[in-house]
Amino acid sequence: KDVAWQMANECNVQAAQITLDGLGELYAKKKGTTSENFYRTIQNIKDACDLFRIIIRINIDRDNVQEIENLLALLLDESGLNGKILVDFAMIQNWNDEEEIKNTCLTESEYITFIKDIHRTALVRGWGDSFMQKLPRRHIVSCGMLHVNNCVIGPDEKLYRCSHMLNREGWEIGNLQDGLLHNGTDLRFLLDSADKRCRT
Repeated sequence: KDVAWQMANECNVQAAQITLDGLGELYAKKKGTTSENFYRTIQNIKDACDLFRIIIRINIDRDNVQEIENLLALLLDESGLNGKILVDFAMIQNWNDEEEIKNTCLTESEYITFIKDIHRTALVRGWGDSFMQKLPRRHIVSCGMLHVNNCVIGPDEKLYRCSHMLNREGWEIGNLQDGLLHNGTDLRFLLDSADKRCRT
């Protein structure tokens, strides 16, 4: 809680996104950590949610789709976070055509069915205040990587410009001890220009 207070009051953090892609055992498997850290993360969310906005990002695939309702019940009902946090879902996609990911990805039709079902459940269970609007939202820039103040904190305490670069060697742009380094990797994102066909 002291760290959350420092983030809000000394570092001017106004919002944070935390990924929870399943309950304790699955969370541990996906994050390469322990189930104890899942419950510690829940406690950290409870400690910080009154200090700045917290968005819980839940990446959906075949591994976790069946336990999402139980995860939401734990967060919103048992942990008392209903209306204090926002929940946002995303479909895991096989961006790099990796064989091990291919079989876990939902089809677009399956994902849409999931979204309809979980929103229906949210209405029945009174979770509506914690659900982010699913209508398309206006974006000032096309990608979080292009924000100067956007960064992702990895479990290795390294900073990355984008969650797609997490834990990838050579893509770190700093660390928690030294802050942003504004190294060559970071400048590639900040100084890069889009093709004319993309801008138009």
